[in-house]
Amino acid sequence: MKKHLLFGFFLSFWFLFLAHSQTNALPRVNNGTLVRHVDFSSEHIAARNIDVWLPDNYSPNQRYKVLYMHDGQMLFDANTTWNKQEWGVDET
Repeated sequence: MKKHLLFGFFLSFWFLFLAHSQTNALPRVNNGTLVRHVDFSSEHIAARNIDVWLPDNYSPNQRYKVLYMHDGQMLFDANTTWNKQEWGVDET
């Protein structure tokens, strides 16, 4: 019984470690540039990291249409997701 409990604790900590290491890694993109805004603050929710994808030919002097996507873990890089799948947002 103690072995099962100890093994369960070990697995729990291992999964927490993996989840934390994956969320801190900046995903790789095939096109464009990914910019991370660390601890982005809002009056409505707690501060969090926000990743913004910019196209290859991005110019700060030009206006662009914006698409907000709330599932930040699976948008760009299958290597940083729990199921090794991605939406391929940077490839469209």
